[in-house]
Amino acid sequence: MIGDQVKGAGFGNLSAYFACRQAWTGKITNYLTGIRLVGALRISPAITADGKVRIAKVALHTPSAIKQSLAACLAPYKLYLNGNSLAGDPFGASAPQLLFGLEFNPLVVLAGSATGASTAPSTTCNQAGGPLNRAPFFVNPIGSGGSSLQSLLSDGAAVGVSGDLTTRIKAEVLVGSY
Repeated sequence: MIGDQVKGAGFGNLSAYFACRQAWTGKITNYLTGIRLVGALRISPAITADGKVRIAKVALHTPSAIKQSLAACLAPYKLYLNGNSLAGDPFGASAPQLLFGLEFNPLVVLAGSATGASTAPSTTCNQAGGPLNRAPFFVNPIGSGGSSLQSLLSDGAAVGVSGDLTTRIKAEVLVGSY
C-alpha cells in the first residue's frame, strides 16, 4: 500500500483510477476432464458455399451434465486499453498514461482509445513487474506470489468456479485441410 500521497492520486481508494476499465490478467491453465460425447455421423456429400467438399455431418452431445471446475485469475497485470506512449516511459503504450512521471489522468487514456486494445500478456497469473506495478497503482503479486494453483486460490489471486457442463455440437466433415 502507499504510505504517502502520490502526485495526482491524493489519499483514498486508488482503484477508482481504474474507472471501471477492463484489465488483462495473467494466464491459468484449465483442463476439462471426463467429458464423454455421444452422437451420430451421417454421410451427406455436398459442396459447401465456400467450395469445400463435405462428406458427412456430425451431431454430438453429452449424455448428461458433467461437473467441471475452472479457475480464473483476478490479479490485474495491465489495462486492456492501449495507453499513450510517452518518451522515456519504460512500459510505453502497454501502460496507463502517466503525466510528469507519477500523475495518472484517466481522461487522457480515454482520448488515446483510438489506438485500440493492448496485446494480451503472456505471463502467468499473479506475475510481478507488470505495467501497473508503479505509481499510483503499485499492483504487486497478491499474497505469497506463488504460482501453483493452490497458492493462487488461497492467496486470492485466483478464484475457482464449478458447474455443470452440457453441450451440443453440430459439425461438417470436410475433405482437405481448412
